[in-house]
Amino acid sequence: MDKISIIIPVYNVETYIHKCIGSVLAQTYRNIEVILVDDGSPDNSGIICDEYAKKDKRVSVIHKKNGGLSDARNAGIDAATGDYIAFVDSDDYIAPDMIEKLYETQKRNNADITVCGYRWVDKEGKNLKSFHMNSMVCSGKEILNEYLVNNINEWLVLVVACNKLFKRSLFDEIRFPYGKLHEDSFVVHELLYTANTVAVIEDECYFYFQNEESIVGKKYTYKRLDDIEAFINRMEFYIDNRLSVYMLMKNFDMYIRKWFEAYNLGDYHEKNFRGRVKELQKMYRKLAKKLIRQDISAKKRLSVLAYCISPYMMWWMHQKKSYRIITKVYNSINKFADKNK
Repeated sequence: MDKISIIIPVYNVETYIHKCIGSVLAQTYRNIEVILVDDGSPDNSGIICDEYAKKDKRVSVIHKKNGGLSDARNAGIDAATGDYIAFVDSDDYIAPDMIEKLYETQKRNNADITVCGYRWVDKEGKNLKSFHMNSMVCSGKEILNEYLVNNINEWLVLVVACNKLFKRSLFDEIRFPYGKLHEDSFVVHELLYTANTVAVIEDECYFYFQNEESIVGKKYTYKRLDDIEAFINRMEFYIDNRLSVYMLMKNFDMYIRKWFEAYNLGDYHEKNFRGRVKELQKMYRKLAKKLIRQDISAKKRLSVLAYCISPYMMWWMHQKKSYRIITKVYNSINKFADKNK
């Protein structure tokens, strides 16, 4: 029976951590090691972790200086001795048979990654939204190239890391980016691309707590713009690896929506926010040179170029419903593009 390492980054979650750890230790699959990574918690979370380690020999604790969720996960990966790795966030919990179902599916299909559905739940455990995909077995490239073309509304199941069981070897070269929010969006597509076989089950076994006090539930700060950087990285990955152009442009559409979200919720007048926007614009302009060479419609090509000028301007015009202005901008860009072919 293979050993499975379950990595739980822990930070300031003393209210929720008992339910999380309890659900992991109650797994029907028993050959697990639970790695609790105390990421410099200012509350009693670290002490609680040590108490669990004393009670159950399968639990080990890493105490480290605060470095963020990505750094904590990477520390857990480095310490893992299992053949497979799973991640659970410390304010979430999992079904008692989640690991067993994912492992059995892995063995049956010799899969590099197995995936289950998940739910958003409130603090009482009430189901807020379900995310699942139909059962399937395919290569990682196929799932990125073909499956999502017809199932774009289910892409979230594939973006997150916590509803999956990974072969340990997938992390030989891949790590979560240090200091980034939305860290899953930076690496999960790379892990899928590397996988020879991905097996998906319909069961919703992971319960993602929608906590308003969590990292993504707080005020929209400049750090949350990391999500936009993740979309830029993902689009570049699709181009460099010649993946589906359709899905590439779906990522572009979501990239635009993320900018609208940023300007609706963020403070554009805040210095750090403006500075981060400039960094992202510089990154995007490099990407745009590759995007406009893709086999895409003239309308999409104009959109790509328009966002080179200013996402803030495009958001403002959208808010004002200034379609006449947008048309003039597109026409000007089109003339410029024709002149510089």
